[in-house]
Amino acid sequence: MKKYSGCKVLFVLLSLIIPPGVFGQSIVTGGISGIVTDPSGATVAGAMLTAKNSGTGATLTTTSSANGEYQFALLKPGDYVVSVTKNGFKTSTRTVTALLGQNAAFNVSLELGSSATSVEVTGEPALLQTENANITTSFDSKQIQEIPNPGGDITYLANTAPGVTMNNSTGGGFGNFSTFGLPATSNLFTINGNDYNDPFLNLNNTGSSNLLLGGNEIQEVAVINNAYTGEYGRQAASQINYTTKSGTSEFHSTVIYDWTGRYLNANAPLNKVAGNPRPFENNNQWAASLGGPIIKNKAFFYVNTEGIRYIFGSVHNVTVPTPAFETFVLGKVPQDAATQAFYNNVFKLYNAAPGIANAVKQTPDATSACAKLAVPGGACAETFTQSVPNGNKEWLLSGKVDYSFNNNNQLFGRFKLDRGVQPTYTDSINPVF
Repeated sequence: MKKYSGCKVLFVLLSLIIPPGVFGQSIVTGGISGIVTDPSGATVAGAMLTAKNSGTGATLTTTSSANGEYQFALLKPGDYVVSVTKNGFKTSTRTVTALLGQNAAFNVSLELGSSATSVEVTGEPALLQTENANITTSFDSKQIQEIPNPGGDITYLANTAPGVTMNNSTGGGFGNFSTFGLPATSNLFTINGNDYNDPFLNLNNTGSSNLLLGGNEIQEVAVINNAYTGEYGRQAASQINYTTKSGTSEFHSTVIYDWTGRYLNANAPLNKVAGNPRPFENNNQWAASLGGPIIKNKAFFYVNTEGIRYIFGSVHNVTVPTPAFETFVLGKVPQDAATQAFYNNVFKLYNAAPGIANAVKQTPDATSACAKLAVPGGACAETFTQSVPNGNKEWLLSGKVDYSFNNNNQLFGRFKLDRGVQPTYTDSINPVF
């Protein structure tokens, strides 16, 4: 009697109960599968199927099974030209999109005739998948570019998926969004299959701008909610999977530039009430990329750079010393030249604060320290509302090289460099402080 280990028995059982379509894709690939039939609806065995990647020219082949079933598994997301050939039938051709983390259903009904005659099918495959309960929302590179998204944070796309609600300052918790009531710390972000979560708060990684930049480099995004199939795990809320672009058999490039400024924005209500003009705000964001072949149909490269520089207005309530308090202090401190010069320089900074012309004196309480000092004029401090600009800059450089050994073995390498300066504090008086 033959003995089987526990792992082998488990594998056999899983192979019996898990549908084949489950193995057609992973979190970084897609799949195409279906059934080949004749005009009567009977299944066709032994049909030759070819899937050619429209970008790289990579070609995969398979044949339909005894039940007419076929499958192209673990495909790089993108468009594929699928051709079906069988003696006694016309060749059927259709362009099918392999979506990230999904199995595209393409059932083929062959027409009688010579295989030298080709029939191009123009209908779209079914959009409703019935293999599992995953709720998947996919975005291709064109959608990523065209969805209104100020700042270009690529996590923003998840807000359009079912069950997702945006977090705000009143909602509490961390992160940009929650899914079906689960906290944002239960979301999982991956890029090309690698985790991209911050190790401290378990949120998505960001750069100095607190934005997850890189939209020009992204090929496809899949937001999967209710994700309990085998390829997903560890986090119960949204699984946000990104794949990055690769070079193709033709050279291609992109250049993008976005600008917004003060003249496109309204004045903040509090700033307007205080009599201050619209603050100076300026946002410049750009991206450029280049991709193409290194060795035709074998090796490809893709390089991308992106950046953002913005200046924003920060509205503050500011308290500064009054001229009376300034005179009082200068009369009390030592009268030597060095001490007087030091205090005069400090008060000059206060007196040059933006918006100080709108300052209003504060009447001190009778028990306050200011009242006890008996400052001439009675007030030690004055307040006003101001808006002063602050800036942030971030840029990134990324690159990817893909190499195909054969149709079943591919290798890629990617690097990313992200640099920036973050203003964590805006001083209302002077940057010296």
